Amino acid sequence: MTTIDKTTSNFIRIWGLLTEPHKSLTEIRDQNLARLTSLLSVGGLLITLAGMLFSTQNNMTSFLTIWIPLLILTGTAFFFSRSRYYVVASILLVLSFTMIGYLFVFLGYTMLTFMLTTMAAFILASALLPFWVLIILVVIILTSLSLPFFSETVDSIHYAIFFSGGLLLILSTIFRDRIENERVAQTQMAMRELDIRRENLELEVEERTKNIARKEEQIRTAAEISNAINSLLNQEALYQKVVDLLKDRYKLYYAGIFLLDAEGQYAVLKAGTGEAGQTMMAEGHKLLIGGNSMIGQTISTKEARIMLDTDEDTTRFKNPLLTGTRSELALPMSYGGRVIGAITIQSIEPNAFDDSDITALQNIANTVTTALENARLFSASQEMLEDLRSVQRQFTQNAWSDKAALFQELQYSTSDTSNDLANQNSKPMDVALKLRDQVIGEIILEGDDEWTDEEREWIEAVAIQTSLALENARLLEESQQMALRERLIAEITSKIWSTTTIDSILQTAIKELGSALSASEAVIELEITDRNNGNI
Repeated sequence: MTTIDKTTSNFIRIWGLLTEPHKSLTEIRDQNLARLTSLLSVGGLLITLAGMLFSTQNNMTSFLTIWIPLLILTGTAFFFSRSRYYVVASILLVLSFTMIGYLFVFLGYTMLTFMLTTMAAFILASALLPFWVLIILVVIILTSLSLPFFSETVDSIHYAIFFSGGLLLILSTIFRDRIENERVAQTQMAMRELDIRRENLELEVEERTKNIARKEEQIRTAAEISNAINSLLNQEALYQKVVDLLKDRYKLYYAGIFLLDAEGQYAVLKAGTGEAGQTMMAEGHKLLIGGNSMIGQTISTKEARIMLDTDEDTTRFKNPLLTGTRSELALPMSYGGRVIGAITIQSIEPNAFDDSDITALQNIANTVTTALENARLFSASQEMLEDLRSVQRQFTQNAWSDKAALFQELQYSTSDTSNDLANQNSKPMDVALKLRDQVIGEIILEGDDEWTDEEREWIEAVAIQTSLALENARLLEESQQMALRERLIAEITSKIWSTTTIDSILQTAIKELGSALSASEAVIELEITDRNNGNI
């Protein structure tokens, strides 16, 4: 920073210290007037100091009678201008110029000097004080002109000058005050509008913040409900889990799930919260589709229905077990274009739901519907799988029963009969041969010592592999027999098709069948039935 810049900065800082208004003054008009009063007081002090320096060299009387009182007045004015009582400083400045004018007349100066000083007082009064102070000052000046010491120097022209000058300043001051008042009013109106806008913006920001927080809570609740219901495959448990989560997370009065009955005429309550829900479920509570209820209307129209104040609705079904309901929301449960039920959500507060709640809860309803359908499909698939397992077990049992009947007895054993006493004290262990949960045989082991858990696990593992090997062997035999039959059929068919006469066809067929089946006798008969009377 250069020397000039430092000097300028110091001057600005000092000037600010001399003219800065008091901190208690908050209005812009008061701050400006206080700043102007301080500036004029500083100017008055400088002029006074210069006048004192000049008068000490020429006229000691003016030094004592004019400049000393003026110094006291301007100094006092500057002191008050630095406080909250800047108006006192303004009055002192006006009085100082007025007093100087009278002192000039008293000391024998010309009337022009009095006029200049008093007009300066008029100007200061019009700039710093209300117009009524200027009126009082003009009246005092005009009245004082009739005093004896003015009688020789004052004429009508002086009255006219003071009157006209004072009147012009009064009118200009009134006009200025009016403009300032209008400007202040406009500023205050603009400030009020800004305050209103600021309050509205704050309310809007607060509302948006609440909406964002509410949406975040809805998203978290929807995610939590989705995770909970997607982990359940039991339908009854799923119903109750959903309504309990909805009631807890949304702080509801009641929540319930309705599903269509087999005929599609009624919506039957499958789960409900609280004692009211348990009571209605025990009574088999149901609502007519399309009837006088929000659930019935929602399922009928396939659209969500909302009631923000139930006291104003005379058509709504009023449940005697849910007398505290003030707001209700019914959401359809749709899957694949068809409605399978609806969810009812009720609150004790009026206007408890809005469009965002409908959207969030409808998404939850759709998720619940999908989860219910998944649970139904899982249950159906489990039933189908159990049927297949039952058929498979029956097929396995029949196949091994036929195999056992064919060979009378299927078993294999090995033993050491050299020590009969040892055999009497042996420890047996039985391990079943299971195939697809069907017992097809048994492994019986006997030993001198107790069988350990490790040995039993090892034998069970061998039993599993033995069962699979036996089944593979049986399937291999069946496939070989089937292949043999297919080959014989193909050979016989080939030989039959190689002949061209009826007699040769019959002979070839009977000969090949008898040979393949080792029959001692074979006969083919042709029988032709008359369609009219059944005769051959």
